[in-house]
Amino acid sequence: MPRGLIQRLYTVALGVGLVVAAPAYLAKAARRGTGVALRERLGRLPDSVVAALRGRRAVWVHAVSVGEVTAAAPLLREIKARHPTLCLFVTTVTATGRQTVIERVPQADATAYFPLDFPRVAERVLRLVEPRAFLCVETELWPNFLFALARRGIPAFLVNARLTERSARRYAWARRLFQPALAGVFGFGAQTAADAERLAAIGADPGRIVITGNLKFDQGTEDADMPSATRRAGLGLGPEERLWVAGSTHPGEETLLVRAYLRLRQRDPRLVLLLAPRHLDRLDKVEAMVREEGAEPVRRTAPIGGRRSASAGPASSATPRVILLDTLGELASLYTEAEVAFVGGTLAPVGGHNLLEPAARGKPVVFGPHTHKCEEIARTLLAAGAGVRVDSTEALVAQVGRLLGDGALRARMGRQGLEMVARNRGAVDRTLALVHPWLVD
Repeated sequence: MPRGLIQRLYTVALGVGLVVAAPAYLAKAARRGTGVALRERLGRLPDSVVAALRGRRAVWVHAVSVGEVTAAAPLLREIKARHPTLCLFVTTVTATGRQTVIERVPQADATAYFPLDFPRVAERVLRLVEPRAFLCVETELWPNFLFALARRGIPAFLVNARLTERSARRYAWARRLFQPALAGVFGFGAQTAADAERLAAIGADPGRIVITGNLKFDQGTEDADMPSATRRAGLGLGPEERLWVAGSTHPGEETLLVRAYLRLRQRDPRLVLLLAPRHLDRLDKVEAMVREEGAEPVRRTAPIGGRRSASAGPASSATPRVILLDTLGELASLYTEAEVAFVGGTLAPVGGHNLLEPAARGKPVVFGPHTHKCEEIARTLLAAGAGVRVDSTEALVAQVGRLLGDGALRARMGRQGLEMVARNRGAVDRTLALVHPWLVD
């Protein structure tokens, strides 16, 4: 089948899929209060974005959501430091991703939602932006957009590229569409050798693939300079209270975490749990669950039902307390105050989130069995003796209890995590070596 026909069939299928999915998508956006930004997704950039781009040499960086933005942050900082006159235009797909750009990537000159993958939409946005290069963080492949870049001679790169076995199988099924789209990509910065092999298997030119490592190892910890007392006061923690932080949690595993916490608190009444749901629109449901389980939910900033907020000071130590993190961009910093960290999306079959954030702050990292999105990092943590994998509530109670009861073990695992992160740094420099020739005049 000719490539042109395959591309047209893909475009038609995409349009039909969007129409079918529109009701559910609109309902979800209404629940989350995020809107759909339809004009931006159709290539109608806001006037403020157009003004920021006008007359400037732009580099377009696309990071789907929170995790990709977090990974890209050290790279964006270094690009801006080395090329201060470049205009960094960052796109995301999710509202939380966009908010993370605003809060954690001040180097970004403009941000918008990524356009829908229709040929005319792609051409419209590229005429407005006129980027000198396009960098896609991790692996989100939109064929029509890649074809449009190639037609305009704009170099495209996949940086921090990651491809799970599951995703590779899906892309391989449509290899006749994706292989010609990937032919226009100038370079692939793969996280691991396994990612490089999978990229080649779906049609990437092996000669253009470089193993650059994972950008998340280069994430900064500038927030570590904040006094501990300031963070603890902001959480309403008393001087003797101990903190267990569970970050990026999902439905199902939050109940397991609260039940484990209540059992652990019977051993040590000083223990406080901080839950950071991955999606903040679920806070009301999480709050209700915490109360039903017999603990007192306290939001980080906003009072619940007239109760004091966490920042108003510690609640009664007689009541098991669960702090609900209702802010974006603060979780990494709060890991600093934890004695033990749990990273979510791993007890629930999601695939895992950023296991390196607590490790980079010298904390033992506990996670569940579902780590297919971050398996290489999970294995590296386990091999370094900096992480623990659990597969049940019983195992969670046992392992977190063991860590809370053994300060020497916590210190050793934290130190080994810091050393592991330090050994694997350098992805930013290797990625810049890949893209640098296209960033300079």
